[in-house]
Amino acid sequence: KTAKFIDHYKLSKFMVDVFVPENQVGGYQQAFPDYDVLVGPQGYTETFNHIYSKYNDGTNLLMLHDDVEKFQTLDENGRLRDVEVDEFLPLIKKMFHQMREENIHLGGFYPCRNNGWMSKAKPISKNLTFIIDPVSLHINKRDAPRLTLRFDGHEHSKQDVENSILHFIQDGAVLRYNHYCFKSKYAPKGDTTGVGERSQDREMASAKGIVEKYPAYAYLRHNKKGPQVGLRRKLKY
Repeated sequence: KTAKFIDHYKLSKFMVDVFVPENQVGGYQQAFPDYDVLVGPQGYTETFNHIYSKYNDGTNLLMLHDDVEKFQTLDENGRLRDVEVDEFLPLIKKMFHQMREENIHLGGFYPCRNNGWMSKAKPISKNLTFIIDPVSLHINKRDAPRLTLRFDGHEHSKQDVENSILHFIQDGAVLRYNHYCFKSKYAPKGDTTGVGERSQDREMASAKGIVEKYPAYAYLRHNKKGPQVGLRRKLKY
């Protein structure tokens, strides 16, 4: 689905790198011959660390996970509408420009498709907020702190929460455009390339691990989906 997303918004295939586990490279090369398909590690956390170490400092990176279906914004009546083709790239370029001007290395969008909540949020925020990773902007720093791989023996499954905290510690801000969001699948059943289905034990270990490691920035909370990490909304600006 992300390939259709890339085609729809006319992103240059010559500037797209696809990272997949070694045993899937051949299949992806056959399915997407116009893309550079590269070997990446298993798991989102490991892939984040790998990508940060691969590209030069200052490289603009628009990271897209698999299964990104659509990109949306609020219309004048506060309803969600699809972002037009000629709107998408100018928005991304605008965000990268703002990030460079303000020395911010991580940016993103509202974490859920809820127009009511989005309408109540400031259009742009720079305090400690959750930058969800299926569609996110990064200005690469090779010496940035690496993400934790495991907590209490369980593979890390909240890598984007930790990444938000680390970038806030580094820059004093993360950039989020709250009137934009996207549709994607999270931890789909049968996924073998990233996080996959998430057990309660794994979620709890990751959530508690983050809170114990970053108590000044995070706290533990629960909802119907299980243990979650709340972020303390410290402000620099």
